[in-house]
Amino acid sequence: MSGELRKSEVVAAKLFFQQQFPDWADAITVPDRLVQQQLVALMRPLDRSLAALERARLAECCLRCYVSNQIPQVCFGLMQRFKLQAGLQWGHLLPYILNDLDPLQPQAVHTPFQPLAIRVVQTFDPEQSHLSTWTKRLVLQQKSLIAVLAEHGIYLASSWAILSHTSPARMRRLLAGMLATPELERASLLLESYHAVYRHDRVQRQSTQVGRRCKEPSHEQLQRMVQYLQAQGAKGDGPGRVLQELRLLAEKLRQVKRMPTISLDDETTGFLAYQHLSRSAPSEDEQDEFLSHYYRAAEQCLYQAVQQVLEERLADLRQQKNPKDQVFLKALALFHQQRQSMAQIAPQVGLSKQFQVTRLLGLKQLRLAVRQTWLKQMRERLPQLLANYLEPNQIERLERLDVLLEEYIDRILAADASESYSPYRNSSSMFTVCLCQYLESRSTNGSGYTNKKP
Repeated sequence: MSGELRKSEVVAAKLFFQQQFPDWADAITVPDRLVQQQLVALMRPLDRSLAALERARLAECCLRCYVSNQIPQVCFGLMQRFKLQAGLQWGHLLPYILNDLDPLQPQAVHTPFQPLAIRVVQTFDPEQSHLSTWTKRLVLQQKSLIAVLAEHGIYLASSWAILSHTSPARMRRLLAGMLATPELERASLLLESYHAVYRHDRVQRQSTQVGRRCKEPSHEQLQRMVQYLQAQGAKGDGPGRVLQELRLLAEKLRQVKRMPTISLDDETTGFLAYQHLSRSAPSEDEQDEFLSHYYRAAEQCLYQAVQQVLEERLADLRQQKNPKDQVFLKALALFHQQRQSMAQIAPQVGLSKQFQVTRLLGLKQLRLAVRQTWLKQMRERLPQLLANYLEPNQIERLERLDVLLEEYIDRILAADASESYSPYRNSSSMFTVCLCQYLESRSTNGSGYTNKKP
C-alpha cells in the first residue's frame, strides 16, 4: 500500500483566515500559538447562534488544514530517523494517518470512522502544547502506523520503554549472536539493575502516572543502579557510565527487534497482536499504559490471594488444640518485616530450633497456595483488561494465555523464594511487599500481631 500526497486549497477556510487575521494572511512567519489560541476559542464558542457556529466550523477547518500539513512532516521525520530501514518509503505511511476528507463537509453521525485530524483538533489544548507537538504525539499513537512500522522492523518506543518491556531472558536470546559471553553477562546485570530500580519505581508510582511516557532515569535512580551492580560484584563506574551503557543496550535491542507484534513484556503481554488493537488510548505510549494497568491488576490480585490464603491458614491454626495463629503471625512479621533469620526468630516465638520455625511458617506451601489463588484471580481479571485492546472472539482464541500467566506468576514467586534463602535480604519481592501490607493492615485494625522495623 502506498500513498501519493495531493494538496487542495479550501477557499472558504482561506478567506475566513484572511478575515480573522488580516495582518498575517500573507506573512512569511505567523505567531502560531496566538493564532491557534484564537482559532480554538472560535471553534468552541459560548454563543450558540448560527453565526457563531459557522465561525466555529471554519475555525476547525483552518486547524484541520494545519494538522494535515503537519502529518506529512511527521512521516518525513520518521523516514529521516529510520532512513537505513529497507523496504519502507515515505508514501507507505501516509494512507494510515493522512485520512481527512473535505473539512467543510459534515461528518456522518453514525460512522465509527474519525479522521485523525479531527481527533487532533478536538483534543487539542493550546494552553498545554503547540498544535504541531500535539499532532506528532497523536500520529505516533496511531495503531495502524505502529503496525506498518513494526512490519518493517521499526520499533516505535523510547529507549527506556524498550528496556522496561524486555526481560533479561529475552534480552539474552535477542543479543546472543551479537555479544560475546562476558558482554552478555554485563548486559544482563545492567538490565536487572534497571528493572530493580527504574521499573520498580515506575510500578510504585503507577497510580498517579498511568500512561505516562518512560523518561530518562534520574541521577538518583542511576546511583541506585550503580549500588545494585556493586552489590552483585559488578563494576558500577558511576551514574554517567551506567546511563551510557543503558542507551547502547536499548539501541542494540531496537536494532534486533523484528517482530510482527508490538513487544510489551514478553512473558506477560506478548499475546497482544498489533493488528487487533482496535480502540484509541489516550496515552502517548500505549504499550506502557497497558503494562501499568497489567501490573496494577497483578498486584491487586496478589494482595487478595495473600489475604485469602493467610486468613484460611490462620483459621486452621486457631482451631488446633494449642492455637498457634498468633505465634505464626509473629514469626511471619519477624521474617518478612524485620528480615530476621529463622535462627533469630526461634527463641522469640518459644521454639528452640531453626527447622521448627521453617515448619511453622511453611513458606513453600504458602507460596503454592498463593500461586493457585493468584492464578485463578488473574484468569478472571485479565480478559477485562484485554477488552480495551482485543475483540471478545480474539480473547477467546488466546491459547497461550494460561501459559503466559503461569510463567509470570512463577517468576515472581521464584524470585521471592530465592530472596528468602539469601542472608542479605535487602530488596523486597512483589510477594513480600503484599504480605507486609497484609500484616500492616492487621496491625492497623487490631486483628493480629505485627512487628514493624524500627
